[in-house]
Amino acid sequence: AITSLNMSDVDFVQVPSNIWDASLKREKVLELASSLDKLCFIRSLFLQGLLVMESKHAKERLPIADKVLSEWDVLTNHKIESKKELSIAYAKSLNTPLVFGAETQAQIEEISDGLTSIEPLSETQLAQIQDRLLPHLTDQVLNPRSEEHTSELQSPDHLVCRLLLEK
Repeated sequence: AITSLNMSDVDFVQVPSNIWDASLKREKVLELASSLDKLCFIRSLFLQGLLVMESKHAKERLPIADKVLSEWDVLTNHKIESKKELSIAYAKSLNTPLVFGAETQAQIEEISDGLTSIEPLSETQLAQIQDRLLPHLTDQVLNPRSEEHTSELQSPDHLVCRLLLEK
């Protein structure tokens, strides 16, 4: 993203980011985009659905994520709704446009409702979550599209809608 943002003919970028991955903040991508008067869209908020799956299914689909999924369950009290809410709260804390995928109208409505009703995470809350998860995260977990597991995480039976939402 940094390389693209520094290109004079690029006006916006789309970068993956989710509550597990601190690289967007660590690399100051949003600050760079803002300083260059460029727009940065966030995608992969739910890490190809991994962050909102029941743990059993997520562990079956991406076994290398077992340890971080267990910690994620503890943080969210094993509740799917808590997983979605924390992920959305993270997205709101970034204060930048979001691109998300959905398989049903209900999912679109649920995410849209969350974007209007859920409070953003504070820096302290985010740091506590990421500190707890960081020891269990690997590049293979954070970038499942780059792994052989990609086909397992993508549903060939569903059309994925991409929506651009701006505050």
